[in-house]
This record gives sequence, C-alpha cells and structure tokens, in this order.
Amino acid sequence: METKDYYINCNNEFVIEDYNNKKSFSSFLPSISGLHGQPLWAYYVNRGQCISGFGVNNKDNSIMEFQPANKAYMQTSFQGFRTFLKINNDKNQYFYEPFKAINEDKKNVIKQKIKITSYDFKIEEINYEIGIKVEVCYLTLPNEKISSLIRILKIKNLNNFKLNIELVDGLPSIIPYYLTDKDMKNESNLRQAWMGVEHYKTIPFYKIKALPYDVPETVLVEGGNFYLNFEFKEEIKFSEYIVDKRIIFENMTDLSYPAGFAKSKFKLPNTQVTNGISPCGFGYKKIILKENDDSTVYTMVGHSSNYENLTKFVYNTLNKTYLENKIEENKDIIETLKQKIFTSSSINEFDLYCKQTFLDNILRGGYPVKIGRDKHIFYVYSRKHGDLEREYNFFQLDATPYSQGNSNFRDVNQNRRSDVNFFAYIADANIKTFFNLIQLDGFNPLVLKQTEFKINNENRVNEIIEKFISIEKRESLINYFKESYTPGGLLTFLESNGIHLKRYELEEFLNDVLSLSEKKELADFKEGYWIDHWTYNTDLIEQYIRIYPEDAIHLLFQEKEYTYYDSENFVKPRCKKYRKTSNGIRQYDSVEKNTEKELIIKSRFIDADKVRTNYGRGEIYKCTLISKIITLILNKMASLDPQGVGVEMEANKPDWCDALNGLPLIMGSSLNISTEIKRLSELLLNIIIDNEKLESEIIEVPKEVYEFFTKMNKLLLTSMSTYEYWDKSNLIKEKYRDNTINGISGQQNIIYVKELIDFLNLSIKKIDKGLEKAFNVEDNLYYTYFVNEVDEYKLINREGKSEIKPVSFKQRNIPYFLEGIVHML
Repeated sequence: METKDYYINCNNEFVIEDYNNKKSFSSFLPSISGLHGQPLWAYYVNRGQCISGFGVNNKDNSIMEFQPANKAYMQTSFQGFRTFLKINNDKNQYFYEPFKAINEDKKNVIKQKIKITSYDFKIEEINYEIGIKVEVCYLTLPNEKISSLIRILKIKNLNNFKLNIELVDGLPSIIPYYLTDKDMKNESNLRQAWMGVEHYKTIPFYKIKALPYDVPETVLVEGGNFYLNFEFKEEIKFSEYIVDKRIIFENMTDLSYPAGFAKSKFKLPNTQVTNGISPCGFGYKKIILKENDDSTVYTMVGHSSNYENLTKFVYNTLNKTYLENKIEENKDIIETLKQKIFTSSSINEFDLYCKQTFLDNILRGGYPVKIGRDKHIFYVYSRKHGDLEREYNFFQLDATPYSQGNSNFRDVNQNRRSDVNFFAYIADANIKTFFNLIQLDGFNPLVLKQTEFKINNENRVNEIIEKFISIEKRESLINYFKESYTPGGLLTFLESNGIHLKRYELEEFLNDVLSLSEKKELADFKEGYWIDHWTYNTDLIEQYIRIYPEDAIHLLFQEKEYTYYDSENFVKPRCKKYRKTSNGIRQYDSVEKNTEKELIIKSRFIDADKVRTNYGRGEIYKCTLISKIITLILNKMASLDPQGVGVEMEANKPDWCDALNGLPLIMGSSLNISTEIKRLSELLLNIIIDNEKLESEIIEVPKEVYEFFTKMNKLLLTSMSTYEYWDKSNLIKEKYRDNTINGISGQQNIIYVKELIDFLNLSIKKIDKGLEKAFNVEDNLYYTYFVNEVDEYKLINREGKSEIKPVSFKQRNIPYFLEGIVHML
C-alpha cells in the first residue's frame, strides 16, 4: 500500500487517491436517521460513482438492487449513478463522463479521490485537460417522514472562459416498490410487465399497482419510490426528468455509452414510456458556467409510504435552508453518538479509530435509550451484518422512527458487552436479556428479533388515549393495542391513520403508553446451536461488576426475576446421532424438533417462549441469576470431549469460527470453550470470596437441576478415566435433558454456596487437566481444536434398532489456530 495514496486529511476525512484503480473494498453509510427518522440503507464500493445498492428495510425493498461484493465491483461503474456532460466552449464540443476508471495515459490530466467520514463520503475528479472539477457527496436524510439518499453534485469551471453544458445525471435503474430481491434476481425481465412510473413530469413515483404473483386475490400496493433532481436558485428548480433509459442509451443496453444523449442535438420527447419497462431516474438540464463558476445539483432518491406525504414534503418543506440544515443534522447525529467514547491522545488516527469502532458497535449492538418514563432500556439502530461480503445474511433495518433490526445472539451480545461502561444507566438490562435467552440445556436461540411491547393495564392506557386522541380515532388505537407493538410501529400507525400530535405531545403519549407496557425480547431458533454464544454472558457480568461492585450479591443471589427460554428444538442423545459411514463414525442431524413440545408452546397466549412448571403446563418459572449459571456450567461440564480437553460440538454448529462448520460432523471439540467454563467458574469464586457471608447462603434450583448437580458433583469427585467421565457425564446430561423436554416440575431443592464452591473448584481442576494435555511444550502453545475419532465401538440393539456406542476414541489435534490468545489464559 502506498501511504501517499491513503491518508487522513486536515478535515479528518480518510482519503484514497486514484480510488478507481486501487484494490477493491466495500463499505456502507451508517443509515442512522435519528430517533424520529426513517433510515435508508446504502452500500458503496470504490468503483465509478460508488453507490452499489440502497433501499429501505431489507433487500426486498431495494431501490437500487442489492449486489454482493464481487458483482458490485464489476457492475457499479455502469449500473450505479452516472453523470454525462456535453460541454461547449467557443472552440469545441466535448462529451465527458467523470468518475470512470483512468487509463495510464490519462493519469497526468485526470485526478480522482474519495474522502470518507463516519457520516458521509465524497468523490472528486479534476480533469485538467477539459478544465473542469466534479464533486459528489452522499449521505442519508435524518429525522424525516420519508426515507431518502441525498446526493450533491457540484460542477466547477476551472477555465478562464465560460462553458455551456448539457447535463444528464442520475440512475440507470430504479426498482419500483414493491418488488423483492428474488423478483429482481430471478424474474426481472418478467416483472417489467408490472413496473410503472407515475407523475414523471413532476415528482416521479415508482411503484407496482398490485403484487405480481399467481394468486386469485389482487393485492394492491401502497407506497412507492421516488426520484428528485433539482437545484436552488431563488427558489427550488426541478430538472426535466427521464424515466425511460432508452432515451439516453438508445440501443446501448449494456449502458456502456449514452448514444442518444451524446448526439450533437439532444431533445427530450414530449411523452415517455412509463409502464412495462425497467425505469431509470435521470435529470436533464442546461447550465452556463462562467470563469471559475460552479453549479450544484441535488438528487434525492428514496421511499415514501404514499404520494401525498411525498408531495407535502416537496412543496411545503423542501428548500435550500432546510436541506443544508439536514446535511448538518446528519453529521451532528453521528458525531454525537461517538462522543461517548471521546478520546484525546497524541495520535489523531487512534482517536478517530476509537470513535469509528464505537459507531461500528452501535450498528451491530444498537444504541440504548430510556423510554417509558425510564422503565425500559430500548436499543435503536442495530441490524445484522448484511454487508456486501456477507450477502448471505438477510438484514433488517426498520424504516420507522425508533428504528431497530434483527441480529444474531452472538453479534449483539459481543457488541453490547462493554455498554455498561458507557451507559451506566442500562445497569443489568443486557444481563437479563441474554441470560433469559439461555435454555435449560445451556444453549440459546440464534436470532434476536425485534423488541416488542404489550400493554399490561388496559384501563390506564384507555385513559391516556382519551387524554391525547380525538374521539373518532380512539377505537382504532384501542384495537391496535390488543396486540404487541413496537415504538416505531406505533408512531407509523398514528401517521398512517391521520392521528396527528405535536412533537412534545407525541413523546409524552409514547412514554405514557410504554410505561404501562411490558417489554418482550423476541428470538428464533433458526438453525443449530453454537457452543460459544454463552461465553459473552460472562463478559456482561464482569463489566457490570466493574461499574457496580457493590451490587454483585444482589445481581447473583437476590433478584429472582430470571427465566429460561423455551424451544421445541432439542439436541439428540448420542445414540440417535451417531452413524456409520465409509469414513468412520460420524455425527449427523444432531438437533431435532419435538412436535409435542411445539404444540405446547403454540397453546400459550402470553410469553410462549418461557419455560413453565408442571412440565410446560403451569406458571412461568423464575429464579436467581446464580441458579441459571449453575445450570449453564453443569451442561458445559457434561459436554467435555472423551479426553476431557475441549467442549464437544454436539449440536450441529462449531464455536464462533464458521470456517470450522465441518467439525461437528467429525465430533470436533474446542479448548476455547473449556477455558471459558474455567473463566466463569473463577469469576463466581472471586465474587464469593470477596463476600464471605455468602458461604452461608442457599441457592434454590429446580429439582431436575439439583439432581443434575448432585450426580455431576459425585462424578467429579470420583477417580476414573476421561472416557468413563465422558460416557457417564453424557448419560447424566441426556437423562436431565429428557426429563426437562416439556419443562420442569416446579419443585425446588437447595444448593448451599459452600457446595457450589466445591463444585466450581472441582470443575476448574478438571479443566486444568485437559489444558495440560493440549499444551505443546516444544512450541509453548496450546492446541485449540480437536477431532475425536471413534477408535472402537459396539452395536447395541434397542427396541429393534441397532445403535452405535463408542468404546474408545482417538483425539487428533487440528493445526494451530489463534493459539497465542489461548496461551495467555
């Protein structure tokens, strides 16, 4: 890397010179629009005019089609934003398209660069041969009732004579709302029949009138995407619009050259085809640039829930001052979020790095705000990493106020684990969220869905409705609150139903309603169980106790408000997942759905995903945090591999490294996770030692967990081979899991803290023996991953079926992988 081409300038912008010819990379705008905005997602690459795809909510609401990184690098220069100039001076006429890749023979006369910040990015091209400078800036619109990308094009004349310019500027393709990613990837030619543009001479509105599927019911579509191209003189002046790309490109369907526009005389037709085509969005205008003069053209492309809202915005709100303020507001929102980690050192790059990483954590883990009269901690702005290099993820970023999105347990957890250091007011909110998602088997669901709320006092909320809402609108809102809701969904409902409140009244109404609601953290099993997700829960406890050391006893032993997540997906016992293959014994289909349990869960009306007493038919079971941690450690100590070294990948998935997806099949195990058992055990011991009076405390646990604890404790006290421990601990674990498939009895037993201390010390001793085996003295490193090959086995006939029972194992080390980190433990 040539450092002269990569640097941070005096404005704290990251600059890449000659970006079109540098190694490709992909990135994205933060897509944070403030609490009351409707965010728009946008991805970019360092090719052409950079924006490679954008839209609202998710890929199924693209305005410019989402493309994976490898395709974006190839296609953005042609399918992304384009600017075409026909320049006339006193001597010549030039056709010129800026931001194309520069040939070697042009590098002396054309200079390009990209300038990136946390809140926007700019591209710049200077063409010394023609004497013209072109700049483009991209950002998103904050705190508005529509979602929009803002693009600012500035053209400057560097000559000492005037230039007459014809300008065509815009997007070769705009997807009408609502066409899905599948529609565009698989049936884009067919779907043209449904595509249309309305009002193209005033405010082009791109939509389909009805869903384009073979169903008997015609489903009409509300909402649409829009394209605006304008400049500000004394007032706003709109360009002439082109929505049929054939006017510009004629037969050049590869978009390589605007054959129609490039002709010496170009004129827009009186009418354009607006249906049955893949529409574009271009603005056409003529400008005169005097010596050293410049011209600025603005583009807004986005989504509106209806055309009426869009026209109100354009004709009643949009003006130069408004837009300039919004550009500044976008910057202020992002910079304010980063101030939580304000750092001042002798190295500016380090200070900027801290702020950027903090922002990245927000984009994955969310930003906590207090709502409902401070009753709830609610995370906004989070979303799954759906970037161009992880196109397999279906990200969600709600285009609503108080925007939130979907994500995975591990991703959110690891990005929130330090939050209590920056937002002390969240207290134990994340500990509750992530420990409540731990199941009786020690695993957890993969996907964290939206946080929802449910009214728990209908009489009180009706009083609030009567206070704020006019009589004719009350019934619809009362019916709305019969179901769960989100803050963004509620505000959108008010807007779409014409229930208008002033801003201060809206905030007061929202907080009053939320104060009478209970928060529901929703999740989804999705696929398999990773063996590492729980480890980030240890980080949450560690960080909390750093900030609130005086609250450790209350956190662990006194607050009895923790629940278990309930699922119909279970890890099979060994006898049901071992199979004989030509390559040896393998572990297949380790997780199965229990249909009886599924019916039990579906029969519940409230908090269906919480474990009940009376084996699933009783009350929601609540316990202390220490009780849940004991259950967690028991499951993990009963999951050590046959050598007692690592934790087995028993449930279809590895640990955090998805590159090791094949290990569960060959009965892989991970030292990383056994060391995490030790870390959690030592953390608990240190807390207990620091609070001597805890030794006389008692811990209530479910009867089933107590039996699990008693048997495992006895096992750890007994001298035996590692294979024997593996076999017996799994039998104990399988019996426990079978007993708790539908839930627990509700009976409780007591574990004394002194008993817990002994158990934790025995567990640490067991882990340490495994660590000794994994240590390579010659290299002074630990092996971290292992294959546990079945060396011998026997067949057991059970109920007419032959089952494989391993008799001995041969452990094989996987080549070193991140061992330096493990060795530090």
